[in-house]
Amino acid sequence: MTSQGLKHIEYLSQGYQDLVVICQRFSLLDKIYKKEKPCVILDDSFVNLDDKNFALAKEVIKLLSKDYQVIYFSCSNARAI
Repeated sequence: MTSQGLKHIEYLSQGYQDLVVICQRFSLLDKIYKKEKPCVILDDSFVNLDDKNFALAKEVIKLLSKDYQVIYFSCSNARAI
């Protein structure tokens, strides 16, 4: 939300759009699976993030991995979690 109101996702950078979609998907998983948590596979999901935002996304994935089994693929050693 900005001082002008809510912004549509298309006005965000591609990296932020990717983060919003991942958050939406984990939120949906929380609603669908109350007891058992499914395995989540992320395939180079953060390729569009800069280094600063990737560091934050990495911490989010570490937190989510406490409740979910997360399999994360990346073709870059710099993007390893």
